[in-house]
Amino acid sequence: MKLAKSPKGARFCTPPSFAKGKPRGRGIRAEGLRYEARVQKYLIAKYGDCYIPGPWIQFYDPNQRICQPDGLLFDLERGRIILVEIKLRHCQEAYWQLQKLYLPVLREMFPYSLWEICCIEIVRWYDPEVQWPVKHILREKVEDAPSSIIGVHIYNKV
Repeated sequence: MKLAKSPKGARFCTPPSFAKGKPRGRGIRAEGLRYEARVQKYLIAKYGDCYIPGPWIQFYDPNQRICQPDGLLFDLERGRIILVEIKLRHCQEAYWQLQKLYLPVLREMFPYSLWEICCIEIVRWYDPEVQWPVKHILREKVEDAPSSIIGVHIYNKV
């Protein structure tokens, strides 16, 4: 994963040609893909049109790049966007993706003066011993993602 440094011109885009087809994997990767699919189905059912699963975003920093967060939940009443990262297990990779790639890109797209952007990692398994670069907090509901730190929501319904 390459970090986004001062992204410019961020906008939603169509999926790139390499993203056509269903993602595949074996072992733990396949299990993670199945888990993500279940969580996406749950979020779509719960939040409807306010949730956008896997949007593709194009930006420049200085080269043209694209990224795909796992989801965006728009809380229009509170003027918030909840940036969703889905992982099988709580891990440091989620922090780096949320804080150092997706969040800077979204802040370019959605002005800080108009939108509050919150981050949440949704996991099946949570290990409090996993070392993170910053403090995080468990949340019972995705929509209760905190504004100043990353929230972690455990979703283990099968």
